[in-house]
Formats: sequence, C-alpha cells, structure tokens
Amino acid sequence: MSKSASICLGQKPLVVVLSAAAGVTNLLIEISTKAIDSHRSLISDLVAQIKSKHDPIIRNLTLGQSDEALLESLYRDLEEKLMLINSEKILSQESLDYVLSFGEKISSILFCVLLKQLRIDKKIQLLSSEEIIKTDSNFGAATPNTEDIKRIANELIHYDEKTLYVMQGFIGSDHLMRTTTLGRGGSDFTAALMAEALNASILEIWTDVPGVFTSDPNKDACAQKLPLLSYSQAIKMAKNGAKVLHPETMTPALRLSIPIYVGSTFQPEVLGTWIRN
Repeated sequence: MSKSASICLGQKPLVVVLSAAAGVTNLLIEISTKAIDSHRSLISDLVAQIKSKHDPIIRNLTLGQSDEALLESLYRDLEEKLMLINSEKILSQESLDYVLSFGEKISSILFCVLLKQLRIDKKIQLLSSEEIIKTDSNFGAATPNTEDIKRIANELIHYDEKTLYVMQGFIGSDHLMRTTTLGRGGSDFTAALMAEALNASILEIWTDVPGVFTSDPNKDACAQKLPLLSYSQAIKMAKNGAKVLHPETMTPALRLSIPIYVGSTFQPEVLGTWIRN
C-alpha cells in the first residue's frame, strides 16, 4: 500500500480506485461459506481473520479515533451479515456481494489514512462507490449504468487541483441501494468507468506485474512483455484469460479514446504497457 501511495504522490491523479488487499477477497468468500454451518459463537472468529489480514498494514499507520470507529463499524456490519447468513443457512449471490464489498471498503479507509500520514499536499476525500457506480441487479456480475455514473460522478467530483478522491473498486449498487459487484478483477473496470465519466486524459492501472505479457510471467519464464496494444488486442487478450486485465476495462476507455497505462506497483520505474489507438 505504501508503494501505491508513493505512485500517487508522483503521478498526482484526480481519483484513486482501490482494490482489496491481497488475499482478502478470497478469504471473504471462504468465511462466507463457513458462516452457513459454523456455530454462531464462531462467527466473531471469522471476522477476526479479516482483521488479522489487515494488521500488517495497520501496524504502519497512525489511526485516529474516527478512523478506528469507522473500521469497527465495518467489522460489526460484517459480523451481523455473517450472523444472518448463519441464521438463514443459505449464501445468496446478493449476500455474497455485500460481504465481498468489505475488502475494498477497508482498503480505501486505510489508504486515506496513509495519504494523510504522508502529509500529501491535498485534501483527501473518501467517496462511496455504492453511491456512484450504479448498476443493474445482476449480483456477482452487475452491468453498470454509464449515464447515471457520469451524472453522479460529476456532481460529487470537482477538479480543483487541491483534492484527491479515493474510492472503492469492484463494487456498486442497484436502484434499491443493494450492494452489487462487477465481477472479479472489477476494480480496473471501476477505474475505467470513472475515467469515462470524468473524461479523463489517461487511465493508469497499477498491478503486480510491469505491463501486459504474452502469458503469465509468474508461471512462464518465456513470457514477453507487450509495450503497446490496441484496444481490440487488449480486449481479445482479456477475454482469452489475461488476468492482468478485466475484460470490460477497455470498453469505457475506447468510447472516448482514453489511453490506458498498465504498470507495476512494485517496479514503477520499469516501463509498462500502453493500450491506445
């Protein structure tokens, strides 16, 4: 997270879209499933697993009382939802979407604390993606309403060079304000939707590999990085399983010809991949 903050200090973006901390989404899926059959007295232990996942990050932060209260409120909401799943003995996709949203909600709060701690010369404004990213009710793979997103984003976000907006990727809400998700890897899709809504000059995606490769560089030593891709090439690669890209990420950027840069959070100095016309 500190590396992501350093990139923000250098790049000076308008909006930062956060994904969950590594491994948290998978753990939330796991505890959601366990909650169905666990003894009620063990539900708090499941929530404690999520807390422990964030402990290494929190140890390097100085949380204020309001930050701690906000986090504790999230943990209580999570525990209440897991209790409800336990009572109903069923895990619906709607309930799973709600549980999965906590990964991004927690990471966005912690990222705001980190930016303030670094004394970044901007006001840090935390936004709710459930308020901005309006979708249909197809839980698990919701379709965004781009017109609503554009209208709400421009009502809430103003480019004054003094404010940095932070929001959650992956999640949104339907017309009843029920939490939805855009599918795994949806944080990049969220960023692309926001870039389109705000008519951004560039969309940057920072991930764990320095660009888009011909195959997974973590598994294939012969994988070659592709310095430049067209939107259509990137869309084809994503649909064929390139995990670094969500299949829908390119579509909003393509509509306004917004160039996309894919770089490595861990090696920001290494040239990544450009996706553009």
